[in-house]
Amino acid sequence: YSSIFCGAIAGICAKTCIAPAERIKMSFQVTSERFTMKKAFARFVNLVKTEGILSLWKGHSTSIIRTAPYAGFSYAFHDYAEEAFKTMLAVEQLPFFYKFLCGSIAGVGGTLLTYPLDVLRVRLAMGGTWVSSVKQGGLTQGLAPTLLGIIPYSGTCWGAKQTMLELFPTFAHRNPNIYESLVINAVAGLCGQFVTYPLDVVRRRMQIAIHKPPDNKKPNFRAVLQHLISTEGYRGMSKGFSLNVIKGPISLSISLTVYDLLRVRYSSLHTHIHTSTSTSTKLVKDNTTLSVSHSHSSHSNTIKTAEKRKDNDS
Repeated sequence: YSSIFCGAIAGICAKTCIAPAERIKMSFQVTSERFTMKKAFARFVNLVKTEGILSLWKGHSTSIIRTAPYAGFSYAFHDYAEEAFKTMLAVEQLPFFYKFLCGSIAGVGGTLLTYPLDVLRVRLAMGGTWVSSVKQGGLTQGLAPTLLGIIPYSGTCWGAKQTMLELFPTFAHRNPNIYESLVINAVAGLCGQFVTYPLDVVRRRMQIAIHKPPDNKKPNFRAVLQHLISTEGYRGMSKGFSLNVIKGPISLSISLTVYDLLRVRYSSLHTHIHTSTSTSTKLVKDNTTLSVSHSHSSHSNTIKTAEKRKDNDS
């Protein structure tokens, strides 16, 4: 439960910080318009002028509803898998393959449990309403490329993070501080971005059903990918990547760092409460023992006094 709670808070903090960049990036991913940082900045300014600063967080309520359980379940799955593999292998530090596997399990578990909320979030951010987004159906559209992407992404991020955290004391002879942890987690996020970004573009297209095959069926992974390459070339598969290079590592570093800090705080608080409870229990036991001993002593003294009086009377 502590992993779910700490993970949920960490995910909300991260998503709130990078929501504006996510909104701008998605607006390019779901259209054929070519992405440049100049155009992204112009769209940012235009949104603020026409719809107000809060428009940058449009659909964020849905994002939080989805992010909180996703992050919570992901961290919980990871911690459980990590402890299970350590017990199975009887080691303190897992080999990289198992670190990667723990991260992949975390990503897949969180995604399967919360994916429909991610689809709704994208549709709301692109101007839809709750009613129209739900009526559109297809709340599992894009799940296949999402899972194909989350396995290497989450595995790479967690594997890189855990490896760097284990190596850091070897060079610095101490544990990383909060700023160094942010950098380590940002680098881990960047590694994951390079591996999986093209699949992110495809899944966004599928989520809003931007393209339908000639038979008017819901778009599938292959059809959307072919359409994307034929109309925009391979360059279209990296649309918004430069912005994601900035946004992604920041998001992951905030999430992982907040999670680590909350876990440390929770462990410290749990230990303090456990110690206080143990001390209180011990004091109660000592007082009870002392009271019983005193009562027994008083009773013995009473008997001795009575016997002494009896002897005197005799």
